[in-house]
Amino acid sequence: MAELKGQFMIISAVLVSILLMSTATTMSEIRESDFSPIEKDYHVNSIEQVGEKLDLAKKSDRKEFRQTVDYISSYTTDLTFWEERRCYNLTLSNTETETRITCAGNGSVFHDSFEDGEHTDPLWIKRGQDGNMQVITEYSPKNGQKALKLQENGQNSTSFKAQLQQNFDIWEQAWTAQGLYRTNSIDKTTAQRHEIILNDNQNHNDQIHVQLGVADHGGNNIRFRIKNEGLIDNPDSTNVNWQENTWYGWKIIHDGSGNYDGKIWEYRNGEPQNSDITASGDTSTNPGAVSYRMNGTAGSSFQIAHDYLKLDN
Repeated sequence: MAELKGQFMIISAVLVSILLMSTATTMSEIRESDFSPIEKDYHVNSIEQVGEKLDLAKKSDRKEFRQTVDYISSYTTDLTFWEERRCYNLTLSNTETETRITCAGNGSVFHDSFEDGEHTDPLWIKRGQDGNMQVITEYSPKNGQKALKLQENGQNSTSFKAQLQQNFDIWEQAWTAQGLYRTNSIDKTTAQRHEIILNDNQNHNDQIHVQLGVADHGGNNIRFRIKNEGLIDNPDSTNVNWQENTWYGWKIIHDGSGNYDGKIWEYRNGEPQNSDITASGDTSTNPGAVSYRMNGTAGSSFQIAHDYLKLDN
């Protein structure tokens, strides 16, 4: 009995250690948790806490979750990922008992922070011959050290996009899209346009274009705006004095009924409470991907580094 108790204490210590490392939970939170003294209940609570604090749309977080489960040696574990709900179904069993955990986790529809150093898992494709994209080291104030850099070629006028090779069927539902990006050199004497396209597919009327800067041919600031002539009837906009070498956060919220709210802010100033812009119109039932798009005048040096992209519903 003493030996079994000792094994349980070791397993428990490892679980708490994984919980702390993977979710940055404080010791005070651990002390306040009401764990059952029964071993099975303790494992269940630990697993559910880890799942709630990780984003299981991310490959790295799913790995952390699986590692947590692997440390349970006193039960046989059967773990499957539920793609539709972006969470895990888990069964803990031994010769005496069986416990099922349904949908452990808190996954986004999609989340890519490029921390694996690649743009191939998931796969982003450059559409158009101009410009280039690569994952670079870019010390972000939020999500780590990597970012997807989009850069015009500088010699010819540039028009290209980085398109995610994954379609989503969420666009007629309530959803939130958000991200963080950094401007590099900005030359407002040339046209430098940058936007994200939500629900990017072959039907242009389905696409939701979010203008993220910077300047038009006249050197005027491009306003932050949600637009689509076929989908959105009355888009609002707001002026942003785009600055070089600045991190910007952005967020678009759709309520599921054709109403859109948008925010943009300098990250160092914190996210504003209220929306900067609104728009209304229709919704699309067709699935589509997400793309970043850049357009630049020949001879300019235009670079944007995207730290992450996240979709929730």
